[in-house]
Parts: sequence; structure tokens; C-alpha cells
Amino acid sequence: MAAAKGSRRNSIRQNGGVVKNGAALYSEDVLYCICRKPYDVPRFMIACDRCDQWFHGECIGISEREGEFIDLYFCGECSKGECERTWV
Repeated sequence: MAAAKGSRRNSIRQNGGVVKNGAALYSEDVLYCICRKPYDVPRFMIACDRCDQWFHGECIGISEREGEFIDLYFCGECSKGECERTWV
């Protein structure tokens, strides 16, 4: 699956955990999303293009299919004052 132009949508999963020197760069100690859960390989995730935080699509109401068409995503915190969430 190719990422949308300009987006880092799901690059953790696409790169197999972003492996460097044989070791994955994600850890079960790191918590992501508004649910504050660790990275989970089969779940779709999308990164905010402003703050670089990662979110599970199901937690923010974006399906993986919808994510295919999102070029830029701004989380609720970064888009305050504009709307609850923004994507282009």
C-alpha cells in the first residue's frame, strides 16, 4: 500500500517497524494516540503533520480506506480553532 503524497500515513507499519541495524525502532514502552496504547502492527495509524504524534484510525474516526486519500492530517489539538480535525 503506498502512502498518500506528502503524508507519513502508517509508515511505521509499512517499513516493518522502521528497522535499523536489525532492531525495530518502536517499543511497547512508547504510547501513541489518544488511547495511550503501544504500537499495534495490524492497526491502521496516521501521523499528525504538525506535531508528529501517531493516532489509530479507529480512535479518531478515519478508516484505512479514507486514509488513502489524506495528503495532510492535523490532529484535534493542532487544529483547535479551525475545527475538531482537519485533513486535506
